Amino acid sequence: MTASRVFWSIAAFSGLALALAVEISTISLTGVALASAASLFVTVMVISMVKASNATSGVVTNFHMTFWTLVLTLLFLSTAGTLQWPETTLGWISGAGNGISYIAAYMTFLGAAKLIGASRASVLTFMEPVATILLASYLFGEYLNPLQWGGVALVAAGLLFMEIPRGFWSKRRNRSGRG
Repeated sequence: MTASRVFWSIAAFSGLALALAVEISTISLTGVALASAASLFVTVMVISMVKASNATSGVVTNFHMTFWTLVLTLLFLSTAGTLQWPETTLGWISGAGNGISYIAAYMTFLGAAKLIGASRASVLTFMEPVATILLASYLFGEYLNPLQWGGVALVAAGLLFMEIPRGFWSKRRNRSGRG
């Protein structure tokens, strides 16, 4: 990884903190530890899923991951107390929409990973929280403050500049100098 990519990774991560309006004084160390563990587990899952989807297909990989996640979740819930199913049609529609969105997200992620590689696809998932913030803002009528908009722009810029191939700017300068 080049120094430029490290810089833009840090910029994108910092932008994410701004976009999410993180307050340093309220950060929970337990929350940070759990989020770090989750990052590790997600990394293992992504690598495993990409390897599996290269050997089979995204549909088969997604089915197996979702099936075993359901089994483990049901086992956990059966020991955790009572299960509460949605009580309204809207609740069932929301649950189904969540499942469909989850499947679509992983299918497109696996497709992207096959095209651009697992590590690049994973880096681009920095945009997921930004997309969630913007969608929630739209759905719930919330407004982002200028600092949060700056964070959104910083994430987008960080990802864009991270993806620019090495030597891109020098090639551009050489072309413009000739003509």
